[in-house]
Amino acid sequence: MAKPKNTVNTYQVTDPFVKDMLDRFDYLQDCWQEIREAAKEDMRYIAGDPWDPKEKRARQAVNRPCITLDELGQYVNALVNDVRQNKRAVKVNPEGAGAKDKTAEFRASLIRGIEYKSNAQTAYITGAESAFQRSYGFWRIGTQYVNHK
Repeated sequence: MAKPKNTVNTYQVTDPFVKDMLDRFDYLQDCWQEIREAAKEDMRYIAGDPWDPKEKRARQAVNRPCITLDELGQYVNALVNDVRQNKRAVKVNPEGAGAKDKTAEFRASLIRGIEYKSNAQTAYITGAESAFQRSYGFWRIGTQYVNHK
């Protein structure tokens, strides 16, 4: 039986924010299913277990070895370490009518502070590492205005 959409533990969700999150989750589950299945296989190779599970069981049943050689780890590690050494950051360029270098520098310093407070480097590194290992990885920068009272 399929799980009804927009429900959590059989309770109907009425909060619009939670409904939106569940709708996005359902969208990702449906649209990204094929690439997620391929990613599972990619991660099996990264983890050092390239054998098909059926073939591996058949070999183990007759006491045959399942030799694995780590051929990918060094390349993935080199890419991830390069991302860690060369920090990523949002760059602000003055563009358009009335844009000034001073305004761009001010906004860049604000964004740099937000990146620091939110530990954005972790998101950048994790997104890049996922892209290297399983062919998809991303992060998103969004704005949310908060009313301080």
